[in-house]
Amino acid sequence: MAEKKRWWRATKNRAKDYAEEYKKKIHIRGRKEGQELSEREQGRRQGYFECLSDQAGHFKFNKAKAAGATEEEAIEYSRIIGKGGENIIEKAKKRKKSA
Repeated sequence: MAEKKRWWRATKNRAKDYAEEYKKKIHIRGRKEGQELSEREQGRRQGYFECLSDQAGHFKFNKAKAAGATEEEAIEYSRIIGKGGENIIEKAKKRKKSA
């Protein structure tokens, strides 16, 4: 089974898009563009659940960058849901020590 990944965005960008979608009650971007929002999707546009995921992804990205990971490694680490990906951090720390 394929690994599930987190797709996070900068919170300010997501909030702007979601506010616009919430007002218009239709999808503005993505594969559902132009379709009406369901009640569940309207609730998500209020941002709470997406905000939690964005904050977690942003935290993991900054943690990886602080450990010395490259941009690509930090993005890969930030998209892992839950625990895991510690090998990316360890690799970055070793590389940083040897430099």
